[in-house]
Amino acid sequence: MKGPGECDVQGSLGESMSKKATDSDSVIDYRGYEPSPGIVHSIDTVPATIDVEEFFSRFIAQRKPVMIKGLLTDKEWKGHRWTNKYLKNEAGKADVIVEQRGPKEDATFGLMAPKVSMTYGEFIDSIMNDNDRLYLTTQDLERFEDDLDDFEMPKSVFAQPLKSLADDFPLQPRLLGSLIPYQLSLWQGLAKDGSSSGLHHDYHDNLYMLLRGRKRFRLFAPSAVPHMKTAGIPARVHSNGLIVYRNKPDDSTVVVRADGVPMSFLIRQRKDEAEVELIEAEEALDDLLSSDIPEQQKTTERQRLESKLEECEARIDAAMDDMLVYGCPGTSHSDYDSDEDGEPEAKKSKSETSESSSQPIAPSVKMPDHFCDLTIPTHSDNADIMFTAHPHLRQVGCIVCELHAGDMLYLPASWFHEVTSYSDDNPPKPSESGDENLKCSEDKGHLALNYWMYPPDGDSFSAPYRDNFWSRRWDTIKDGPPPPIQKVWSSDDEEDEEAYGDGEDDDTGSC
Repeated sequence: MKGPGECDVQGSLGESMSKKATDSDSVIDYRGYEPSPGIVHSIDTVPATIDVEEFFSRFIAQRKPVMIKGLLTDKEWKGHRWTNKYLKNEAGKADVIVEQRGPKEDATFGLMAPKVSMTYGEFIDSIMNDNDRLYLTTQDLERFEDDLDDFEMPKSVFAQPLKSLADDFPLQPRLLGSLIPYQLSLWQGLAKDGSSSGLHHDYHDNLYMLLRGRKRFRLFAPSAVPHMKTAGIPARVHSNGLIVYRNKPDDSTVVVRADGVPMSFLIRQRKDEAEVELIEAEEALDDLLSSDIPEQQKTTERQRLESKLEECEARIDAAMDDMLVYGCPGTSHSDYDSDEDGEPEAKKSKSETSESSSQPIAPSVKMPDHFCDLTIPTHSDNADIMFTAHPHLRQVGCIVCELHAGDMLYLPASWFHEVTSYSDDNPPKPSESGDENLKCSEDKGHLALNYWMYPPDGDSFSAPYRDNFWSRRWDTIKDGPPPPIQKVWSSDDEEDEEAYGDGEDDDTGSC
């Protein structure tokens, strides 16, 4: 998926590899799977029991979408229990934010839909009462989480109502191997005639699990970005497909590396580490000068410590220079991940969030960078109908597939997708869904759980990332303080040894 040095601080745009320039002067390094031009009505399908290393080599490493028949095989998985009654009993008191569609027939969820604060139990009741105007989407972790790490990211990967259901699912599904979770989200609503997400991409690898209803997906590879009319201006498509957008229209600096780590995080980390070493060297030098060790030994050690001080100061100066290029403090792009509704929750402090039931919250008014200014008809998958208004899309491949209750879809980072959700009038019986215990599939509405994972930029099942930046953070979430940073790949190129690379702008990002 990438070679050593692809994401280094210096020279990241000067790699000796094949590049294609788009009209916006972005660089496309994508090396993954691409469907043939036109509409493709088939997708690879595998059982949920597939060997995890085979799954990695055939799909994750190849950046290839795949449908999985059956749900998670992890012993922790108990999502088959999730009937509306069970969900209300277990999580009904939890506060959630839901989208509220307007009264007009053509009103949609998404960017301009207002948000409403209510309890999850009230939301479940609305579904049971045939209200198709409310939709539960990804919950903003920063709205509900006070515990933040050194990069001001929440020390959690899910919010309510999943917090109340945490005993029913694994944090890291067996199927995804060592991929590190970014966020888990629950998607729920009632759509009698189908509701569309709008065409967009996300910034993380996605394992999408359908528990109730059915979903029709239309998928385009990241390399199709020149044709997709994204709201943002692409700066680069990494080899693993991750699309990075410009911070400013006239600035083509690539500010996120391929695994989604913002450069500003890495620069700040380098600066902090150098400052700690500087203080330690200064203290050691003070102790040395006041010691009574032999003069020759003292001179040798003093020279070593003075050299260390110069090295640390140079590293700090270099980090400060890089801050001017990449921006600091930095945050990540991650809040703009949105699989169905077309929009993340707007960032708000808890003081801005009403405690009262059904309290409206202002909608977002700016289209995020990763959304497309394209509307594709949802009533037909015929190319002549789909692409009438956008004939340029005929040049790229579009995979069309449909998920039913008991199916999963693996979608690599930055694959464009438009999702149409339906509440199935004739849901499959548990035996038909491939899971004898999936009784929740027969309940009202549509329901899905998804895992977003940081996109891998390594080249093996055992080492899916080029260094342990994300795994160190994951350890702090699970176990406490992180271990010293370790490299998980080697290179003969001395310039590559720090494994720092392209970052992204802000937390929602221009990515």
